[in-house]
This record gives sequence, C-alpha cells and structure tokens, in this order.
Amino acid sequence: GTSVHPADLDGSLHLTALLAEATAAGEIRLPFSVGEAALTDVSGSPWPVAERQGANMTGVWVGAKDAKSANSPGARLSNFETRVLKAAPLATPARKSTHLYVTSWQTTTVPAAEDAKAALVICASALAGATSSFSAAGTAPPTSIGSVVYAVGLSAGAKASHSLAGLMAAFDVARTHTITRSTPPMWMVSAGALAARSNGTSVSSHAGLMGLTRQARSEAPQSQLPIIDLDVLRPGMTELAAVSKLAGKLGLGYNGTPEPEMAFDGSSQRVPRLTEAAGSLGGPIKLYFDARGAVSNLRVVSQEEDDSEPVHGEVKLHVGAVGLNFRDVLNVLGVYPGDPGPPGGDCAVHITAAGTGVSHVRVGDAALGHGLAALASLSKSDARLMAAITDSLSFEQACTLPTTWCTVHMSLLAARPAAGHDVLLHAGAGGVGLTSKEYCHFIGNRAMANVGRPYKHFYLHKMGLAGRTLSSRDGGAFAVGAAKLLNKSRLSWVLNSLSLDFISCSFALLGQSGCFSEIGKRSVWSYDQRATATGAKYDVIALDSAMAICPPWMNSVLRLLSARAAAGVLHGLPMQIFNLEKNALAAFRTLQGGTNTGKVVIRIPKTAGVTPRGAHLLSG
Repeated sequence: GTSVHPADLDGSLHLTALLAEATAAGEIRLPFSVGEAALTDVSGSPWPVAERQGANMTGVWVGAKDAKSANSPGARLSNFETRVLKAAPLATPARKSTHLYVTSWQTTTVPAAEDAKAALVICASALAGATSSFSAAGTAPPTSIGSVVYAVGLSAGAKASHSLAGLMAAFDVARTHTITRSTPPMWMVSAGALAARSNGTSVSSHAGLMGLTRQARSEAPQSQLPIIDLDVLRPGMTELAAVSKLAGKLGLGYNGTPEPEMAFDGSSQRVPRLTEAAGSLGGPIKLYFDARGAVSNLRVVSQEEDDSEPVHGEVKLHVGAVGLNFRDVLNVLGVYPGDPGPPGGDCAVHITAAGTGVSHVRVGDAALGHGLAALASLSKSDARLMAAITDSLSFEQACTLPTTWCTVHMSLLAARPAAGHDVLLHAGAGGVGLTSKEYCHFIGNRAMANVGRPYKHFYLHKMGLAGRTLSSRDGGAFAVGAAKLLNKSRLSWVLNSLSLDFISCSFALLGQSGCFSEIGKRSVWSYDQRATATGAKYDVIALDSAMAICPPWMNSVLRLLSARAAAGVLHGLPMQIFNLEKNALAAFRTLQGGTNTGKVVIRIPKTAGVTPRGAHLLSG
C-alpha cells in the first residue's frame, strides 16, 4: 500500500500539463493511460516531480521533500499519457427534423380511492347490448352509487359483430352520463381496445369504444369519461369477476382520474405518453462518431440509401446483427494502429444485391462475414468475405463467429498442437477465448485459461475447465499457477491477447518447439524482443491483413465455418445483446470494461417498409 494522499497524487499530475505539447487555447487534456505504476510508502512533506519521457509521455513521482534521491519515491507513474478532448469538427451530418412520434405506454401508479362507495357494473350482452334503467329513462342512478362501470367486450370469444351492439349501448350510457346532472363518475372498461401491449393481444374491433370516449371528452370536457383497458379474459373468468378485481385494486368510486386512458394487467398500470419515434421507423440508420477519442462521441443518425448498382465482385447487405470486437473499441478510442476504417465488421445479413462474378451467394440469402461499416442498416462488402448460412444459426449467433472462429482457426493452422498437448488461452472468457476452448476440445488439447473476475472463473469451471483457470490480473500469481498446472511439462501453444509480464511469463512456459500466437494490438513485443525468444515460434495473427491480402482464402474459411455450423459441429457463442438505437454506447462500454462473458452483439432494427394490407381509414 501507500500513504500518499490521492489529492497529492492528483496535484502532481497537474504538472504534466507544463510538459505536454502545445495545444490550442480552450482545449482540455484528460488522462488516457499509465504504462506502469509503483506505490510505496513516503514520509515527510510530499514533493511532486514530473519529467518528459517521450513525445506524449511523462513520468510523475511523489517523494519526501528532504529525500536525498528520487530512486525510491512513494508513488511513481511511468509513461503517463494525456490526450486532448477533441471537439466535434464543423462539418457534421445535419440532423433531420423529427416529425414522427409514437404512443409509448409507461408504467405509473394511480392511487386507489379511499372510502369509495359501491359501483354499479353494467356488462354489455353479446347481441342486444345492455342498457340500464337510468340510461333508458335519462335519469341519474341512486345516490348510493359511487360510480358506474360499463364493460364492453371483455370475453376472449366475443365476435367482431357483437362489438357494434355493445358500442351502441355504450353510446346511450355515455349520452345519459353527459346530459344528466349530478351523475356519479363513469368508467368505460374494455379488453384489448387501446393496443397498449406489444404481445399482439389488442382487439381492433373494440377500438370504437376508445373513439367514443375521446370524442365525448372533446365535446363535453366536464364528463371526463375515462377508459381502462384490461387483458383479454382468460377462459373460466367472468366479466364481473374481472371488473371486481379491478375495482378492488384501484377503487372505482373516487371522483374522476387525472388519466383519461389507462391499461391495467392485474399488477401494473400504464398510461400513454407521446414520445419521439425510433429513427429506424423513418428509414435506414447508422452509428456515427464526429471524432475518435471517446465512446461518448458515438450517436445514431439517419443513413442515406445508395441506389447505385454493386460493382464486380461486390454485394450489398441489409444488416441484422453485428458482433463487436475489441478492435472496434480501440478504433473508437483512436488507439488502433493504422487506419482501421469505420467500426463494425462481423455481421449477419441478408444479401440485397450482387454484382457480376458472384456465384456462391444469391440475392435473398442469409449470410455471415465481414461488412464495411456494418453498424448500420445498410452496408456492402467484398463478396469473398461473405458466406451463406442456414437456419442452424440465428443472426445473433452467426455474428459472434466470423472474427473469433477465423482467428482461432488461423492460429491453429500455424501452431498445429497435437492431441494431448497443453495449451494456454489468455482472456478465456472472451469471444476468442471461448471459441479456442471449444476448438481445442475438438482436436483433443488440454486447455488452461486465465480470466479476471470471479464469476468468469466460475463460468469456465462449468464449461469444463474446473481447476484449470488462472489469474489475468496478477502476473506473479499467473506464473505460479501455470507452472503448478503444467507439473514440470511445457506448453505447446499460447494464444495471447494480454501484455507486459503475461507475454514474458507465457514465453518462459513454452517448450522448444512451441508456438506463441499474438493477437493483441497494444503493448506487444518489439522485433528486438522477439529475437530473444529462441526456440519458440512467435507468430503474429492479423486477420484484417489476411483478409486484405488473400480474400479467396478468407472465403474458404468462412464457408468451412458455415458448413460446420450447418452440420452442428459448432454453434454461436454466449452473448449479451444490445439494440443499436437504445443502448449502443452501453455495448461499447461493456466490452471496454471487460464485464462481458462471450460476445457483445448489437442488434440492428428492421427498417424495411411494411407492405400495406387492406384499407387504411384516417379521420379527424
């Protein structure tokens, strides 16, 4: 531990602004990364020191003011990097004015009535309709009645033709309620009339009751005339029992309600609110960022449709789901080496158009592969980077496999560990880790894996690695645990995505003819460090480069993947699903924080126009 106060350490970090590269006025610098941290004890008055260690790197330490040397500071940060918080550039896509809204049913709490009087319940009969004596005579009900409840079409088996008779009777009751003075509050009760549920239980033939109550409130505001919508009655439940349950829950005797329309399902109450419609209802959408540097820069915008014909060897795609890779997170943060292009690659799609020279996929086929800027409704790709799939995989399952499975397959082709050999899988609970574990089981390797959080250890134990999991947080604990598991033997293959001590420890555990497959992108070994790794093979796995250099090979691997999935040899990975419009930022932050087990999948909402069916009547 350390006795250096966090405020002293924070104050020393401010010194790095004096050594940072000159920035424009008004720009803000934020801490980005620390190469190495050492925290020990310190006594006396703290003395902060900062030194330049590179173009964008500084070193910071806090020691005693009267210390004779700075060789043993209380706290030291090496290769501390800050970055400018990038402002959005001037040229940004214009936001379309929103003119499309939808009704959203939101949960609320309506207070129950206190000391409510008895309610007069009127249930409309199937054919004749039901009218009470007071509605027929135009007189008010007895004063002992606290409210009038008129129920229409609660039975699940009610015919559409019967709803008209009930509506006529409801009109008589509503008219009497409106013109008669000193009338107690009246409630209309329906089942499925308000379309308040997303499970398709709405009954359009009963929607006339909703129109009646709305028109009555418009022409006679003093009548109020609220409507409560219930679930369609279950078989064996009477209308009177359903209304009695409602009265017992809400109390229908109190004077009026602030909510003219409400849906009640027995346990929760919901009311309608006008909300901005999802962008996908107005056409294609895409995930866009103004500048790299932070996940918060991401936002969903409308996407322009490309009406041009695909060129030779190209296919156009309608994206259904996208599997995120850590490459996408590094891309958004601006730390991926080189130019990675827009984020989003692994996808499951429908082929919407194909250029000349494309024979292995056809228009209308479901496919998996690598799309260009696939975090969008519409995308395109080199046809050689796509392979058709069958119903053996859902879109969400399919998009978890292209990069993970192809990376593992490419690594094993280079390493070729024999059955019975020991192999080490870093980050074993991630997408590549779980895929490699399943692949190693397929070829007969003895796998061990390292993970961080305790629940990930527990998950891998259930997956067949009980007693063979290691720490991915403490390099020393990892080295000791791995050596104990090997029991004087050596590793045949390491699939690495970690850095620093984990690389050197893994190399130390490799046998003379072992293979170290590097799939990481940050803090990997330099060429000079690789030269010191005598005996073992160091193989850098870069799937993106392989796709660019040899697309036909990539196509053969994807088609092999599709064939094995169709044969039931492999399946989709465990996943955590997010929606592009609702929580795309949460998907990136989940992967960035490493809290996921398996893959993070973003589902792309459907934007295809609905073919009109029947007649559409608009009134008012």
